[in-house]
Amino acid sequence: MQSLWILSIVVTLLVIPFAFADDGYPRSIVDIWLTASETELSVGELFTVTGTYWVFDGEPSGEWTLRLATQKQGIPVDGSCSPGELFEVLEANVSECPMCTALSDGSVEVSDQQRWLHRVVWTLRVCEDADKVHPIKLTTALVNKTTPGNHWFTDKTKTLHIGPATSVLGFTLTLPGQAPTNESTAQMVFNSSAASAEGVDPCVHATSHCQSSSVPFFVYHNTGTETFDLSILLDQEFPSVFELGVAMSYAPSAAVTVGTAPLFVGSLEPGSSLDAYFFGKFINAYPFHSTNRTLTSRGVSS
Repeated sequence: MQSLWILSIVVTLLVIPFAFADDGYPRSIVDIWLTASETELSVGELFTVTGTYWVFDGEPSGEWTLRLATQKQGIPVDGSCSPGELFEVLEANVSECPMCTALSDGSVEVSDQQRWLHRVVWTLRVCEDADKVHPIKLTTALVNKTTPGNHWFTDKTKTLHIGPATSVLGFTLTLPGQAPTNESTAQMVFNSSAASAEGVDPCVHATSHCQSSSVPFFVYHNTGTETFDLSILLDQEFPSVFELGVAMSYAPSAAVTVGTAPLFVGSLEPGSSLDAYFFGKFINAYPFHSTNRTLTSRGVSS
């Protein structure tokens, strides 16, 4: 199986203890470290931002939140990138921030008043419109929850340069009852109580999850940026007592025999999926006999 992962880029932010102005509101200073190569990102690329946050004694509990921001706007969270948005927050991980709460808008609330160091990790995706803004300055901001107009951007920013989407060829494979994977899957098992049988549905080894008329055994999903042609093949032929067939719908009579030569099963555009149904044919098979073969799925740019 051919698959390429999107490179994960790490952006590190250090939030230093707040200093209070005459109005009693906190100010923050943030340093952002990136190597030179990490300032170059592509549309669709995933990267993480790690922020360390120090809570000052006496800070009003629950009134201030820390969020990521650009020079133009705050960063949206969840869902697809809407027009005009530059980044999409996929997750705000607060597992290393015991008193933190990740909010639905991508910000993080720190609810204690102790001098504790907290760490928050945001996972973001670069939106398509980010390629239209050159460059983008990424920073953090403190926002007052009760008075949204009261907010301060940090005096340190990191300049990011965004380019068009990189060319990525990749796909996942999902079996009944299994999570999507881009690696080796669980075994496909065919069983028959008769010496000869056609249209036998496969099951996932050691489970009760099987193919049916509404559940294909393979679901391919194009996770990359390129359209590719999908083919399957065996590492060696089956003995004469068994044949493996594949069809793109639940139609045993339309199944095509799978062999050691690549068998084209379809083309997948980015973001699209393809169902594949497999059928076993037993031909005067021997009782209690078993055989194993490796089935490979291969994607080639079209």
